[in-house]
Amino acid sequence: KLAPGTRLFNLPRHTALVNLTYSCLKMFRKADKASVSLSLTEVDGVKSYDFFDYALDVAYGRRPFVPGEFGYPVQNAPVFRLGLYGEYYITNDFRFFTQGSNILNDYSYVLPSYLTRGAAWLFGFKYNFSKSK
Repeated sequence: KLAPGTRLFNLPRHTALVNLTYSCLKMFRKADKASVSLSLTEVDGVKSYDFFDYALDVAYGRRPFVPGEFGYPVQNAPVFRLGLYGEYYITNDFRFFTQGSNILNDYSYVLPSYLTRGAAWLFGFKYNFSKSK
């Protein structure tokens, strides 16, 4: 049984999200519009075990094997990710968009063996075939 206030492994101590969006109803023409969103997420204090370094230390004799012990307890440093989403409506039915995640291409460890993904981008367009009003 866990005492009150005990932190669990593989769960962050805290997370945060900030999202800013700017929209304009008229950009270049009378019927067009656009919006841009910028998001920043932060994850900090994930407690876990470093199995790989412990196994290597035991295998090479740098540390004796202790039954019941299976890794070094570690806690990650803060990981920040910046995201961007933008869309431009040519008409109410047709729009172009771009979406980027981790756009600063930060490779940080969330867990000892889990590296965050690098920058990812998605570009495209959407068309609504049903009549919009």
